[in-house]
Amino acid sequence: MVIRTRKRFLELLDVAPPCPDGWLGQMASIPLPIEDANLFKNNLLEIYNIQVPIFVWEGQTSLRYSIQAYNSEKDLEKLFSAVKELLN
Repeated sequence: MVIRTRKRFLELLDVAPPCPDGWLGQMASIPLPIEDANLFKNNLLEIYNIQVPIFVWEGQTSLRYSIQAYNSEKDLEKLFSAVKELLN
């Protein structure tokens, strides 16, 4: 689920993977083309009730998601759709 979701995000954003698939475990980071990480994070929480880390590292803003036993494809679809809507 981590790799499949990351591929969808990378295709949406038209960016190269920051690391090979084999380096991934239960989490992945996605580079975001945004200027205000806090605003984006707050919008995800307030509008969509989604809480994920969004941070700036080496000048690049990224979103990090983690898959746990209780997560479903529906959760990932909600995250993907919310990010897509906020970026448009």
